[in-house]
Amino acid sequence: MAIVVFLVLLGILVLIGLFFVVKWLFKKKERLVWVVALVAVGFFVKAIDFLFFRDMEFVHSKVFKGLYLVKNPIGDRDSLDALIRKTVVRKMTEEFVGKENKYKWRDSHTSDRLFDYSYYLRYYEYYKGWGSSPFGQVQSIF
Repeated sequence: MAIVVFLVLLGILVLIGLFFVVKWLFKKKERLVWVVALVAVGFFVKAIDFLFFRDMEFVHSKVFKGLYLVKNPIGDRDSLDALIRKTVVRKMTEEFVGKENKYKWRDSHTSDRLFDYSYYLRYYEYYKGWGSSPFGQVQSIF
């Protein structure tokens, strides 16, 4: 209970401080112009960073073993397919080389023939949804 009271009082103090800072900024037009210019430059820098300096990454699903989410995919579809192909070859090499029998099964009713398990990797585009959703904010596109 004491923590809640402390947080409420802290929030009230922050709001009062913010009120006085805004009141001080609006007293002189020159201060307001500088603040608006700094905020505009900040938004411009953030937009440049968002548009041009995002790194694409493959996020492995914590629930499904063969599912990867492509976060911040590049625009060129051929390059994206080539990167996915390269990742699949690397992953399959790590999983299968020297461990071939791990992905085989033997039917007890037939002879000594080994059958392959089906193994597949799925890639989905990762994105965040808009607004509130009863199913959560994070969604994906196949």
